[in-house]
Amino acid sequence: MLMKIVLVSALTFLWAIHSYVQINYCNYFKLAVEINETDGKTNHSIWIERLEGKEDTLGLFIKQHQNRFDYILYNRIDFSKISDLLPDTVKMKEAFCENLNSPDNHSYFSALANENKEKIIFTQSEMLKIASRFFLCDKINETKLDIGYHICIGMNGQKELTSDRDYTLLEAFCFEAIFHYLGLKRKPGFQKNFESYISLSTKKHKKADLKPADLLEKVKQECYSYMENDADLKNDLLRFYEVNKENIGITIN
Repeated sequence: MLMKIVLVSALTFLWAIHSYVQINYCNYFKLAVEINETDGKTNHSIWIERLEGKEDTLGLFIKQHQNRFDYILYNRIDFSKISDLLPDTVKMKEAFCENLNSPDNHSYFSALANENKEKIIFTQSEMLKIASRFFLCDKINETKLDIGYHICIGMNGQKELTSDRDYTLLEAFCFEAIFHYLGLKRKPGFQKNFESYISLSTKKHKKADLKPADLLEKVKQECYSYMENDADLKNDLLRFYEVNKENIGITIN
């Protein structure tokens, strides 16, 4: 009996230590920098790579759900400040690690890996509002008035939304879900619907003889609304949530 109590106490103590050890995410991601000179001009490229050699539990989880982590990496890392340190790549990588392990980013990563005790609750309406902003009408042919779009990790309409709530985790979930379906061989219904909404809205607003920029803005905003109410998008997001609700620190009601 005494041995059992000692063993339980030891396990509890070890778990307590583990809970207070902060994970260093620089063991899982690295900043890659490429500097070239062309015609006397210095050009640079910066991107983030997942460290392939990390095959522990967290490393394997990140590999399996890379899109949700990529969303944080490409939307919550201050690349402008890192670029200001050029050409000192050592200081750039140090700044990246510092930013990567900031309290906010650490909190996001912990929730995305489902390591927090309490889950953050979002509504289905919030989910659809956030998801709709990934469907961005962002360019127009000024002659034919054809409108192009992006469904993208960085080029999206999230910054157009204003709210007192931090939707970062919900954005990461929606991004992962949307790109899961976009990665399938068959074009998802919500993408087909989006393209039809663009055509419908463009045709309607062309009659008003608007300037190209104004037409683009009208169609963009209207397509947000259409996608926010799109049944195929809603069903796919909820289906993806049901499959992943045990491995992410959010709840969708």
